[in-house]
Amino acid sequence: MELCEFFLHLMTFLPGTAVNMLQEEAFVNHTAYLQCNFHNPDNIDVKELIVFWQKESEVVNEVYRGEELSDNLDPKYINRTKMDMNTWTLSLLNVGIMDEGQYVCIIQHKKSSGLEKIYDSKCQLFVIANYSQPEIVKLHKGTVKPGTALNLSCSSSWGYPEPTQMSWQVSKGNLTEEHVDQVAVFQDDKTKLYKVTITRTFQVPMDTHINISCLVYPTWKMESLVSKSLCIAPEPVTPVMQPIILPAVGLIAGVVIAGVVLVMVVRKRSRCNTSTSHSSQMGTEVNRQPNNKDEDLKPMTMQLWRGEMQSCH
Repeated sequence: MELCEFFLHLMTFLPGTAVNMLQEEAFVNHTAYLQCNFHNPDNIDVKELIVFWQKESEVVNEVYRGEELSDNLDPKYINRTKMDMNTWTLSLLNVGIMDEGQYVCIIQHKKSSGLEKIYDSKCQLFVIANYSQPEIVKLHKGTVKPGTALNLSCSSSWGYPEPTQMSWQVSKGNLTEEHVDQVAVFQDDKTKLYKVTITRTFQVPMDTHINISCLVYPTWKMESLVSKSLCIAPEPVTPVMQPIILPAVGLIAGVVIAGVVLVMVVRKRSRCNTSTSHSSQMGTEVNRQPNNKDEDLKPMTMQLWRGEMQSCH
């Protein structure tokens, strides 16, 4: 087998039959299906064939006379590949960003005279990771006032490959504009996935509202992603109220004082009327008593009336 592996490495760099380039795509953490596209026109028994899959100098899969072997595989591909000899398709499990690249399928016919390469083909694998929905974030806190500057950022994460572009879409009434900005790119060292961000400063309108959205264009084969729309509208100006506390207090105090004076006057008049009525009754009773001393009581009765009348003035 060591001789076969050494011969394989030589065969990948020596001129031979024409090489066909195929293209396949796979999402991260999914399975990639790589086509060898061998039709076996001579109906050679698989027991007489040796099939190798390589990525550069790494052996990805080996089928030796109908049996899959792992002795010569690169460690990163052990237990991750499966070759279907009926369709000549290689399944690569749990795809990661590092699996992206060009793969070569080489088929050799084992004869009594030795090994003969009868077919080879190339397959380009593109790995894709969906970006998250873009999110718009305000870069400052506080009230949005008409005519002031508003700084916004838009980010999308955990995607691959780098997007072709990012832009802002601004709608004002029936007019819509798109502004393309430079993309700031960050790549995670472990996952190799990207986070992309754009920023822009907008002017808050004086008399109307605007709707702002952010768009990410991942690749030419993937649909663009759109953020939730952010509505920016000028806040209404609250009129400043004039101080009315002191006039209100003065008015209330005047009403209270007037009410107290009125009550006192009414009560005083009521007492006067009551006393006058009582005094009249007493004078009448004294005059009606049959007594020889009536004339002695008259001065006292007159004094009582005078006293009551003086207290009312």
